[in-house]
Amino acid sequence: MKKVLLINYFYSDYTGSELLIKQLAEYFYERNYKVYIGSFFQGFSLLKDTKEKVSYINLLRIKNINEEFDLVWAQHSTVLTYCIFNLELKYKKIILSILSPYESMESLPSYYKYLDFIIANSNETKEKLILETNKKIKEVHILLNSVPKEFFRENDSNKTLKKIAVVSNHIPKELRATKELFEQKNIDIDFIGKEDKYEIVTPELLAQYDLIVTIGKTVQYCFALGIPVYIYDHFGGPGYLTKENYKYEEQKNYSGRSTNEKKETSKIVEDIVEKYLKSLKNLNFFKKLAQRRYNLEKNLDVIISRVEKIKRKRIFRKKNLDIIKKEYLFEKRNNENYIKILSQIVDMNIENKLEIKYLIDEKEYSFNKEIDIRNKIEIELNFEKSGNFNFMRLDLVDNLKCTIEILKFIYVDFNGKRIDYIEELKGNFSKKEKGFYQFDMSDPQFYFEKDLIIEKNSRLEIAYKIY
Repeated sequence: MKKVLLINYFYSDYTGSELLIKQLAEYFYERNYKVYIGSFFQGFSLLKDTKEKVSYINLLRIKNINEEFDLVWAQHSTVLTYCIFNLELKYKKIILSILSPYESMESLPSYYKYLDFIIANSNETKEKLILETNKKIKEVHILLNSVPKEFFRENDSNKTLKKIAVVSNHIPKELRATKELFEQKNIDIDFIGKEDKYEIVTPELLAQYDLIVTIGKTVQYCFALGIPVYIYDHFGGPGYLTKENYKYEEQKNYSGRSTNEKKETSKIVEDIVEKYLKSLKNLNFFKKLAQRRYNLEKNLDVIISRVEKIKRKRIFRKKNLDIIKKEYLFEKRNNENYIKILSQIVDMNIENKLEIKYLIDEKEYSFNKEIDIRNKIEIELNFEKSGNFNFMRLDLVDNLKCTIEILKFIYVDFNGKRIDYIEELKGNFSKKEKGFYQFDMSDPQFYFEKDLIIEKNSRLEIAYKIY
């Protein structure tokens, strides 16, 4: 079985780079690869939404990567450099994907010419790479933000504007202020993102709305679903797309940077309402465009086919890696300073502290407590809200390889009924025996997944010991 390693700075939240890693994992899993995801941070949100069988590597918690991979797909050069020089990364083919023309971690490493394949997510990003290398980079392939197959479905679009969603992790104040004006017109508006309702963007989520206000890859999702989309965010934006202006917007990855045009709140509302019916006429055009240009599986098939056609004897593959490690050794020390600072930040004030995160009605809640790992630890977690519960992550201790004995994991409902859920705990432990869980990595985590109706003032009683 072929093995692929997907490298990203983090794998936790619903940001663009993380969601692409999730989609890549699904793509390679369906093609019978053994999939590994390596990152500095792994956590809550995406772990619960990644259903495929994936092996996670916390790159800050290991000394070397023992596997040799048929393919490495890296998205942050700083992390890749750390893997090559500090973790003895070995591979047959490697792809570096650059997802931004301005983010510092989305940059080329000095050894870029010894990588097998370099991808940019837009023509704007490609041009920036060419500029930064003074035209020395010979070949950059473009993989546009693309749409997984589940988004290509029929959608019964309303002919009237009744319900809008703003999908963004950085909603500007002028856009947020539209809520009152839209409500005056009997139009509902929901905000979806880190500061509001935080959930993964699915076809089912988007299909609830008559219009989506967003930027980036959600634009292509709307194309595939046949939902009108209005481009506006913290960069501003052009508003509705047309057959005439979409190519220019595509150059800037549908980011709103094409115009950087900021609008007043009243003008945004007026523009959306007055031009809505006209935008419906372009839905079929953009749906066909998505099928032709933004189909993720087809686009990845092309990329992987090109990579597989790169013929290189094993000795030359090894030579390329040897050249990187010999001729660019200075990168190791340059990069280590960043990694050292990062490690200090990660480990600062987290030892001997527990953290619990859970979802009620898809909203995330957290609980933190300082602990003394020398003693038995007892917690009562009181739920202050009623609702649907389905996922919880428990970090009962951090930065410690250990054995944890779970003494109690009991849910007590409003009427005092007690239900023991110890046997339903999952986690990244290496061994389990009679309530004892052995962790060979220094980031012990438990997960509890159960569809429950949580009542206000119900509670969870937890007791455990650390050895």
